[in-house]
Amino acid sequence: MPVCCRSDSGLPLNKAETSGKWGDYSCDIPVKTLKSMFKYIREDIVPDFILWGGDSVPHNLETQTFESNV
Repeated sequence: MPVCCRSDSGLPLNKAETSGKWGDYSCDIPVKTLKSMFKYIREDIVPDFILWGGDSVPHNLETQTFESNV
């Protein structure tokens, strides 16, 4: 499968295939990383506003359906 670290992707075959504490290039980022990023933005950058132009759908394409995304 093209991504890892999801409940439907199974356990890694060996330790080298795990994503680690902060995630991995092949994975959606872990909640811990997302919360850390938001904390940094809120406390250090202190923006006046935020425009979200990102990809909000998970990358587990092989298990996605139109109905589940809607």
